[in-house]
Amino acid sequence: TTAEVQQKAREHGHFLPIDLAASGSSQIGGNIATNAGGTRVIRYGMIREWVLGLTVVTGAGEILRFPGNVLKNNTGIDLKQLFIGSEGTLGIVTEATLRLAEPPGQASGALFALTDFTRVTNFLAWLRDQRVRPLAFEYFDRTALKIVCAHLSLPAPFDRFFDHYVFLEWDLEELALDPMLEKIERAVEEGIVVDARFAETSAQADAFWKYREGISESLSLSYTVHKNDISAPIPALGELREKVQAILDSGQGRAPVFFGHIGDGNLHLNVLKADAPEPDMLPVASAESDADFFAYCRTFDRQLYGLLRDLGGSISAEHGIGTLKRDFLSFSRSPEEIEAMRRLKALFDPAGILNPGKVFRAGP
Repeated sequence: TTAEVQQKAREHGHFLPIDLAASGSSQIGGNIATNAGGTRVIRYGMIREWVLGLTVVTGAGEILRFPGNVLKNNTGIDLKQLFIGSEGTLGIVTEATLRLAEPPGQASGALFALTDFTRVTNFLAWLRDQRVRPLAFEYFDRTALKIVCAHLSLPAPFDRFFDHYVFLEWDLEELALDPMLEKIERAVEEGIVVDARFAETSAQADAFWKYREGISESLSLSYTVHKNDISAPIPALGELREKVQAILDSGQGRAPVFFGHIGDGNLHLNVLKADAPEPDMLPVASAESDADFFAYCRTFDRQLYGLLRDLGGSISAEHGIGTLKRDFLSFSRSPEEIEAMRRLKALFDPAGILNPGKVFRAGP
C-alpha cells in the first residue's frame, strides 16, 4: 500500500510526499494510474513529479520498461508519462521507481476563520507575499464544519460559526512559531482573517486535521449526497462558487458544500439533499425522492461543467473520468485531444481489454 511505502521511506530517513486519506488501502500502481495528489500538492505536486521509472504491461501483452536510473534522460519521448494518469486504460503498472524527498521538519498548524470567500484566496496570495511556503492550505465552509462537528462529536473550534475556514500547515524549520504569529497579527489587522487558533501541540494539530479530513465521511453518512471533484484557476474560484450557489436553490431542500485543496485550485463540491430542515444550512426539507434528486444532479452537472469550461477549469481535478464523466470529457478536452487519446488506446490496447469503457466509450 501507499502507507507501507511511506513507512519504508521513513525508516531510511526519506519521505514520499503523496499524502492521501486512503494511504492505508491505496496501491502505488493505482496512485500512478490516477496521478494521485492529496493534501500537500501545493508543496510537492502530484505523483507524476515523483515517478522516475516504470514497468508496464500493455493490453497487447508487451512489457515496456522505462528505467529510472538517472534524473536527466532526454533521449526521445518520455513514454512513461503516457501511463501516469491514464486510469489503467493503456497498461498495468507492475514496477515503479520513485523519487523521494527529504523529510519535512516539525510541522505546525493553524485554523483560520474568514468572512467571505474572496478573503480565502486573498489570504493564500498574502501568505505567498509574506514568503510563507505552506505544506497544506485546506478550505472548508460553514456547512461542512457544522456537519463534521455533529457527526464526529467534535467541539466547534471557535466561539461561533463563520462562513469560511482555512487549515494551514507549515514547516517550523522554515518559519518559527513567533514570526508566524506576528504575520498573522498583521493579517487580522488588515481584515484578511477574523480569527485564528494555533496548534500548541502535535495532538492539537492532529485535532485540527480532523475537521478537514472528516468531512467526506460525515457528509456521506449524514445525507444523501452527490459529489463532484473539480478545479479552476484560483482567481476564478470565487466566481465559480457564486454561480454554483445561484444554480442550486436551497428552497428545494438542496445545498452545496465546498471544501478541498484550494491551494492548488481543487474544490470538492458536494450537493446535499435535506431529509429534514437544518437551521442555518438547509431551511426546508426536500420533497424529492432520491431518484429525482440524482436526476436533478445530472442536469446540474452539465451546468457546472459548462461553467468550468468557460472559466478554464477541469471537470475532474484528481478523481479521474471513469464512466461517470466520460460523456462530459469534451468540457475539458478538445476533439483533437480526445482523438489522440483514442489512437493511443488503440496502439497500446488494440483489443480494448484494459478498463473497457473508462474515460471514453469504445468505437469512434
